[in-house]
Amino acid sequence: MISCALLALALAVCVGLDRFGRSARRFGAVRAVGRDPIRPTLVALPEDAYRFWKRQGFHGRTILCLADSWDRLNLKEYAEEDDARRSYPLKVYRFADHFEEKFLDSRNFLYVAALQGIARKIVAVLSPAAFDLARDHAHHAKNARVDAQEVYETHEGFPRWFTTLGGLTPPGEPVLIYVSASMFRSARPEELLAALSRRGVRSDAVLLCSLAGDRTVSDTERRALGDFARLLERGAHEGS
Repeated sequence: MISCALLALALAVCVGLDRFGRSARRFGAVRAVGRDPIRPTLVALPEDAYRFWKRQGFHGRTILCLADSWDRLNLKEYAEEDDARRSYPLKVYRFADHFEEKFLDSRNFLYVAALQGIARKIVAVLSPAAFDLARDHAHHAKNARVDAQEVYETHEGFPRWFTTLGGLTPPGEPVLIYVSASMFRSARPEELLAALSRRGVRSDAVLLCSLAGDRTVSDTERRALGDFARLLERGAHEGS
């Protein structure tokens, strides 16, 4: 069973990301979503998105994650069998690399991005139903702030902001965009593009994930993801 010391370590690794990440931010060629033509990168799995960000050398960034729902991360699921037998203090100098090498998967890829300094801030844009669940949970959580349009909460030392497409505020800086095919359970491609354009979202990397092999994602949702890719490549949407 993972120890309290390891949980504290995760918190220590994540704390200070905003302070130090801002000064170390790295950007590519920035485009205005829905106004400038953008060629998105298609990935099959969420962890492929992480590997792309790492290859590109992004650091200290805000990641805008658009998905139908959010899975709460439980670090105890990633405990190693010999945790209880380890001597203390733990050797912590390669914790982020170790976690990535041993445990990177489709549920924790954003957590690994935070551990490795790629992300200093993660904003999850969810369906209204998933946002309501996040808001209800935050009312009973420590270190949470809740209002009608946004929820801020930390979990396992991992800071997250939750909102909906209608409640999204302008990011104020270029963001890394990750769009899951599941997003199209609750949004249409044209609606998503228009909303991001209205809020002045700019990005130097737009990743679209088909969630290959995920049986909860329908062919209709994957086709909508392809339609969204074509809208991005076209550029300006009607009414922009």
